[in-house]
Amino acid sequence: MKKRNIFKTPLLFSQEEMALLLGVTRSTWSMYVSGLRDIPTEAILKLAKLLKSENQLPLVTLELTHRSIQENKKRKMLAEELAKNKREEVLLQKKLEKTQKKYQEAEHTLRFLMLHKNNKDLSEQEVLIMQNVKNRALQQVEKNGLHVQAKYEVQLNALKMYVKQLENARK
Repeated sequence: MKKRNIFKTPLLFSQEEMALLLGVTRSTWSMYVSGLRDIPTEAILKLAKLLKSENQLPLVTLELTHRSIQENKKRKMLAEELAKNKREEVLLQKKLEKTQKKYQEAEHTLRFLMLHKNNKDLSEQEVLIMQNVKNRALQQVEKNGLHVQAKYEVQLNALKMYVKQLENARK
């Protein structure tokens, strides 16, 4: 048996509540909805009145106070999301700039070391110091590399796209 769709759009009535409205048991209503049984004539008449009133729903212009409350909540949430997004964007921009600066410093250090790589005037201790600095610079390059910068840039772009979506939702 095919389940019957009684109302055009779903309503938040439980089977128990609908059965009480129609003056039948919940199991009778359930079997009616399932197409397994007919309901009593009196219940059919009540159901017909309910269905007739459902057709008038688009015409009803009640003052829906919950609607304005929900609209206010929506506006507040969007404003909070925009503010949160802006904070995240500022922090991420600072991280990106700091990462870029450290990467450039490390690259500059590596270039400097390359210039003095074959310097015969350096003592053994100076060579060790230069090697130590080179190792630190290479660690700095790895820690703040182009892959890390690209990650921050992608995250920034995602935040900017999210701002556009939030602004569209505010309209």
